[in-house]
Amino acid sequence: MFATSILLAGLASSAYANLYLTSPVASTSWASGDKATITWEETGTDYSIKDFGKAEVSIAVGSASSQTKLYVIGDNVDMATTSSIEFTVDGSIGASSDAYFIRIDSKDLKSKTNTQYPEQAFSAKFKLTNMNGSFNATVQKQIDGASDSSSVATSKTASSASTGTKTATSTASGSGTAKLGAAAATATAGDGALSLGVTMWAGVAVAALAGFMSL
Repeated sequence: MFATSILLAGLASSAYANLYLTSPVASTSWASGDKATITWEETGTDYSIKDFGKAEVSIAVGSASSQTKLYVIGDNVDMATTSSIEFTVDGSIGASSDAYFIRIDSKDLKSKTNTQYPEQAFSAKFKLTNMNGSFNATVQKQIDGASDSSSVATSKTASSASTGTKTATSTASGSGTAKLGAAAATATAGDGALSLGVTMWAGVAVAALAGFMSL
């Protein structure tokens, strides 16, 4: 797992616009061992999906002040030439929970509001079942704090901790097909401030609402 501190940003960020995740949605439930597919499309006018460029796609949990990347699905996904990525759910990354979400970090485009940080996109929260992993105390505290995220001061920077993040072998599709990532269980570690905070949860909320309305 890879825990990062979060530099909270204002609601003007476009983290929830332009690159829109169409799957998973709030009603999505995947079980350990399932073949799962993440899909996205271009929306909005702040930037083009070509500008977003290559990105890291991961499964994460957490709150507005702190979150943890549990699983890197693809570490160099070209968002403009692909429209989906398939992976196998690893049951060891955490407990059965509806607290998971997809986080996408651009490697080519910087945030307009905090240019030292990457532009990002998020899915709605979704459920993983039949999991055989667990959340440590730090991660569980992040999950428990998610419901309080909107009340956190936007100038606060959270503390961080570092552990290992699993990396998947995954397949992307769209204009072409490519193998992404490294062997499962490859670990990386580090920490840093990211421009998520309230805007990140605004993005998750918008994605969740869109998923609900599509039912």
